[in-house]
Amino acid sequence: MTSSTKIPLGRPWMGEEEEAAALRVLRSGRLTQGPEILAFEEELAAACGRRWAVAVSSGTAALHLALWACGVGPGQTIRVPAFTFPATANVVRLLGAEVELVDVNERTWCMRLPDKLEGRHRSLTVHQFGFPTRVFEGDISDAACAAGVPGAMTGLCACLSFHPRKVLTTGEGGAIVGDDEGLRDALRTLRSHGLVPRTDSGRFVHFDLPAPALNYRMPEVCAAVGRVQLAKLPGMLSERRVLVERYRARLGGLEMQADTPSRSWQTFAVVVPDGIDRESVRARLADEGIETQVGSYGVHTLAAYRAEAALFPVADRLHRQALALPLWNGLPEGDVDRVAGALFRALESTA
Repeated sequence: MTSSTKIPLGRPWMGEEEEAAALRVLRSGRLTQGPEILAFEEELAAACGRRWAVAVSSGTAALHLALWACGVGPGQTIRVPAFTFPATANVVRLLGAEVELVDVNERTWCMRLPDKLEGRHRSLTVHQFGFPTRVFEGDISDAACAAGVPGAMTGLCACLSFHPRKVLTTGEGGAIVGDDEGLRDALRTLRSHGLVPRTDSGRFVHFDLPAPALNYRMPEVCAAVGRVQLAKLPGMLSERRVLVERYRARLGGLEMQADTPSRSWQTFAVVVPDGIDRESVRARLADEGIETQVGSYGVHTLAAYRAEAALFPVADRLHRQALALPLWNGLPEGDVDRVAGALFRALESTA
C-alpha cells in the first residue's frame, strides 16, 4: 500500500520571521562577519550558559576548530564513541591524532567513559541525539544534537551543529561555546584563515598571518535565521517532547533510547528486534510513504576505522538495528500514530 501523503524523516521549522530576518540581511549589503554574527554569538552563549560562542560554517567545522585550537595532533589519542556520525572521528584523524573507539551504553547510547582521565587519552564525548552525558572537565563535548540542553554544554568547550535536521537550524552552520577567553580568541583566528590584526598606537594597520588556517566563517544570513530560531527553541523542544511521548506510548514494547527530563530529541529511534532485517522494515515503511533512516553509524564498520565488531557489541547492534523515525516540529500527532501502526505491520510481516 502506498499513501499519497508522505511523511518525511525531518523538516526544518521555518516561518515568516526567518524569511524577514534573511531579507533584512540581503538588503543590508553586509553578508559576512557583521552585526548578525555578533548578536547571534552573544545570544547563543547566554542560552547555553557559557561566557562566549564562536559561530562557524558547520558542526564539523566546530569540532575541527575546537580540537585544533586545543592542540590535538600527532602523538595523542582521543576516545570517540563507536556509535556516532563519522565526523566525530574524522576530525581527530585529520589532525593527525589516533582514534580510540569505545563502546556505548545500551540505555543512553552514549560513550562508556572510564572513571577518571588517564594520561594523554582524552575524550570527544557525544551527547547522542541530545541525551546529556558526563564529560571530563578538560575535554571537548560534541553537542551537535543538544542545543537547548544546559547539561550538554559542558567540558572545556561544547560544539553544536545547526544542520537542517537539528532542532535549531541556520541552514548549515555550527558553533563552539565555552568560557576560556584565550581559546575563544584562537578559535576566531582559526576560523578566518589565521589572520590576526596588527596595530600601531591602537590603530589598525594591517593583518598578519602567523600560521595558515581555514575559512570556517558563518554567513550573516545564517546567523540572522539562527537568532529567530534561538528565540523559538524552548517551544520547539517542548513540542518535540510531546511528539516523542506519543511515540513512546504507541511503541511500548520496542527497545528505544533512554529518556531524561533535561534532553532534546533531535532524533527518535527504535531498535528493530534481533532476527528482523531492518532494511526490509525500511522498505515496507517507504511503501507506505514513510521516510526513515539508520539510527547512526557503527564507526568500527567503516573502512577508515575498521575494527573487530566483538569489541563493540552495543554499538554494533545499534549500527545494524537502530531505526530513526520521522520527527520534526509541526509533525501532526496523527502522523505519529500512522508511523507507529505502519512500523508494527512492517515488523510483523518481516518477522
